[in-house]
Amino acid sequence: LKEVANFKVPESTADSGLYELKDEAFDEVNPFFYHHTRNKREEVEVVLKNRLKKRTGVEDPVIVPKPLEITMGPFTTLASVFESEVLLQVVFYGIFNVIRITAATGAAPPSAEAILDQCLHLLMLALVERPQSFSYISVNKIFEENQTLLDVICSLERNSTYHKNYKSRVQWILSQFELFQPQEVQARKAPEPAVQVDPE
Repeated sequence: LKEVANFKVPESTADSGLYELKDEAFDEVNPFFYHHTRNKREEVEVVLKNRLKKRTGVEDPVIVPKPLEITMGPFTTLASVFESEVLLQVVFYGIFNVIRITAATGAAPPSAEAILDQCLHLLMLALVERPQSFSYISVNKIFEENQTLLDVICSLERNSTYHKNYKSRVQWILSQFELFQPQEVQARKAPEPAVQVDPE
């Protein structure tokens, strides 16, 4: 415990002491740790994003997942799940259905944010673990309404309901896809807004 945290002594007899995470240990924090509740995950994300803002100066930083790096034991092949069309289908329909229901009802369905958070996290983890193969199947495997996962990510990028909350993550995802599938991304991505120049 002493290696990762500093003990903060209680200020009075009614208080209890607290452990504060050491600065260098923050890089190891995973907001999607499976024991975190959704509320705890959101708290952790706020703390990590505030630290990243201070460090990088970026207004809306992206918390990129760390690679799994499983080198021993029975789960060494776990990352190969990111080459699976079944996982691709789960992520596709998670995002597709949220966008479709929102368009049909004019409001976000219950748990839309939780679903999108989980889907985008899986997507980002796939792009960290298996970027080339995941990018390839994401632009080539066609699902409902003749769409690929890349198509629904681009739809999410243009969606006015979700654009603000997910803009930085979606842009990061598209930038990673673009490293391996540049023509496909450029063909589908939302065009950059035109900059108007004052003639004077």
